[in-house]
Amino acid sequence: MGTGFSEAPLALFTTLAPMAAASFIVIAYAFIAGKPTAEEARRLDRWTALPAVVMLLAMVAAFLHLANPLAAFEVFAGVGRSPLSNELLVVVLFSVVALAYWLCGLAGKLPTSGGVRTGLLVVLAVGSLAVAAACGMAYLIPTVPTWNNPLGVVAMLGYALTGGAALGSAVCAMARVALPTQAPLCGAVLAGVGAVLALAALGAQAAGLDAVANIWGAASGLVPDLGLMVGAFGLCAAAAVVMIFLGKRSAGAAGAEGAQAAAGRIVVAPVFAVGAAVLAAAGIFIVRIAFYGLYMGIAL
Repeated sequence: MGTGFSEAPLALFTTLAPMAAASFIVIAYAFIAGKPTAEEARRLDRWTALPAVVMLLAMVAAFLHLANPLAAFEVFAGVGRSPLSNELLVVVLFSVVALAYWLCGLAGKLPTSGGVRTGLLVVLAVGSLAVAAACGMAYLIPTVPTWNNPLGVVAMLGYALTGGAALGSAVCAMARVALPTQAPLCGAVLAGVGAVLALAALGAQAAGLDAVANIWGAASGLVPDLGLMVGAFGLCAAAAVVMIFLGKRSAGAAGAEGAQAAAGRIVVAPVFAVGAAVLAAAGIFIVRIAFYGLYMGIAL
């Protein structure tokens, strides 16, 4: 048992890794539905550095959590047996594909739209859900009943959608890409669905804590401020959804190409998108700290 802050590196990893991965859902939308010009595609490829850096920070956090960082590669010896090893394998495989996509884009080896680019983006968008699911399944541990609940996987998928929608919007905003007029609504719906999934899973998990106990007491007393922390996530997620939806301006006003502006397209205002990403990350981190604070082994 503990406050959860002792596991801050893991909380940071499970906040940032699914968020960075799911941002490729929005990037895929920008390329497939947005049909960017060649110049916009180049800018999108350059700003894909943003989720790459976020994923790198997540991996550094996971690395720092290890008792002996020099033995990091030994973690993969448990692939197939250890949920933690499986989680890291999925994250690493996703990162390799994402890195290959990004570097090929920077080198101009990918078409502006269609073909190999679309195929890779679809793989990354679907793979992002596998990353989130793996991060949740890593904690399905029979000897830790407070964690051993599939609702944790549902919550992690929700975090990924909310954070990914915000971070992906930030990528598009910084790249000044003209998007279809319904793009802010699509992003807000994606983030909102994620928030609802996460809140529903968190609520159901919290409701069942009274039924879990050991010699020290009921699990419901492990994190006294659990309700406030879940509420903080809800407020941060709601604010992020609103900022994604409202953060738009006309493509013409943003200086996009004439044909794009004439088509009534919009771009996302960076201050709104970046703000949404920061809020989403903060909210997710808070409830991840709460999750680790709920550790309770059956043998104690």
